Amino acid sequence: MSRLYSMGITIKDFDIDKSEEIISSIIKEWNIQHKSFDPSRCDCDAASQRLPLQFKTDGSLRCFVSPKPSATIFTYGEGYLCGGETEEQFVDRLAISVWKANNNYCHVEVEATYLDDLPYETHVRNREDYIHERNKRC
Repeated sequence: MSRLYSMGITIKDFDIDKSEEIISSIIKEWNIQHKSFDPSRCDCDAASQRLPLQFKTDGSLRCFVSPKPSATIFTYGEGYLCGGETEEQFVDRLAISVWKANNNYCHVEVEATYLDDLPYETHVRNREDYIHERNKRC
């Protein structure tokens, strides 16, 4: 059974020189597009300190990391957990892939939102509502 999720992924305290490998590992595990890497959520003091990461394939990657040791990568995307995989199993799989790409520990955080069964309310306006509103305006 497939379950639709939105995953917000934050990576902190990683080796700056491993940024491309870490981003590639995230893309591999969650099938996230390059354009979903969000520079506004990166840990940078000023725009002048931001270093754009460019992939050779199409150059469309928009992720910025700080040159400081406390650099942050953030991305998000929607996708399916399949084959009965739980959120915890996905996070374990992602963390192992990121740690392998970093060749060391780094902070891995995932905000998982289950999208298949979100609460909602239905609001309908009928003829009586229309007549009521029309009469208010006259």
